[in-house]
Amino acid sequence: MKVNPVKGVHDIFDKDALDLKRIETIAAMVANNYGYSPIVIPTIEQTALFARDIKDSSDMVTKEMYTFLDKGNRSLSLRPEFTAGIIRAIVHNKLYALDDLPLRLFYEGSCFRYERPQAGRYREFHQLGVELVDEPSIYNDVEVLLLGYRIITALEIPCLVKINYLPKKESRENYLNALRDYFAPQADKLCEDCQRRLSTNPLRILDCKVSDCQKIIANAPKINDYLSLEEISEFNKIQSLIKESEVDFTCDSTLVRGLDYYSGLVFEYHIDSSSGDLVGAVGGGGRYDKLIEELGGPANLVGIGFSLGLERLLYVYQNSDNYEESDKHIAFYFISMDEKALPIAFYTAELIRSEIGLPCYFEPRVKSAKSGLRAANKKHALYAVIIGEEEVGKGIVSIKNLKSGEQTGVDMSNLISVLTNIFDEENEDLDGEDVPQTKKS
Repeated sequence: MKVNPVKGVHDIFDKDALDLKRIETIAAMVANNYGYSPIVIPTIEQTALFARDIKDSSDMVTKEMYTFLDKGNRSLSLRPEFTAGIIRAIVHNKLYALDDLPLRLFYEGSCFRYERPQAGRYREFHQLGVELVDEPSIYNDVEVLLLGYRIITALEIPCLVKINYLPKKESRENYLNALRDYFAPQADKLCEDCQRRLSTNPLRILDCKVSDCQKIIANAPKINDYLSLEEISEFNKIQSLIKESEVDFTCDSTLVRGLDYYSGLVFEYHIDSSSGDLVGAVGGGGRYDKLIEELGGPANLVGIGFSLGLERLLYVYQNSDNYEESDKHIAFYFISMDEKALPIAFYTAELIRSEIGLPCYFEPRVKSAKSGLRAANKKHALYAVIIGEEEVGKGIVSIKNLKSGEQTGVDMSNLISVLTNIFDEENEDLDGEDVPQTKKS
């Protein structure tokens, strides 16, 4: 019976999987440099965590969640994003009381949204990002923005940061009223989603990508005109901090992000392709002042975070000018040219892996030297270890450098120490590139 994958999901393998792991590794290293610790949260949560307010107008809540009843008739949902789940974990475990503030947390994993499948957009997709929880501070806000920017630029991808400032409290309500007054007379020209947003949260209309709506949005009231003097001052200070950090950024008054809990600074990371065409946003985030309190945490704590879409980031990374395919980092490829050589190669490779921690590939079939070397090169191995009937009889092994083509014979009794020395020298030649190993001291 052939079983096809579920619509909207995809398998990741070979170089894509290797490149994805490289991105995740680099991101984790950058996050660690900023003092962030990893957190792992459940894939399923109570639906109420995401649908907290019947007025929530985000498409994620109204149309895209994978929601089901379990055997106890409880409504559960696959997580459509990470922020709410991480804040739930912080509040439930009282992490704010167990560690010094600010809390800095790094995450990665799958999310699920019932969207229309299209290029680079899947119903199960992968994200990485951070959440910072503390008392309000523009330094925290800018630090989080910079962290995401540093991850992208560490991949040697040029990035433009778009920022905006969403009003709070009275300013927000005044702006929402102005938007209602502006869009109401033109409601029949808006798309179906924006007609719904007009009565729930007109701010979300600004995020619509429908061309007819875009024409109307162009003349809508501007957020900056409704910010208080205090909010304008804070936004100006944020811009100064970003500018001093030499980050390429621009202000976009239509940027509101896709979730309704944001207030204050919001931002997106936009990428240009090597041809100059705008690829679009690979991620973004912002500050949320009330979410922690809504979920039962202290009222004086706020959060700010970002997420990066890994599938979209992977596409941009692999199509960038500086892209180099990830090395599989097989140090030694064992080739057996005779049945008697197979057990020797098998046990030697296993000894090197388990006792010394060097990456080895054992070929379980007898191969000629020519076909074995061809397979070793295909696996991107650094060296081939060739054992045949003649070598077994003489107690020697042939080692071939697959870069230089140089081949030498090594006494079987010295093989382990010779391979260890070769690999140590090879690591130095790799000029600091990460090579997985668990070599024992």
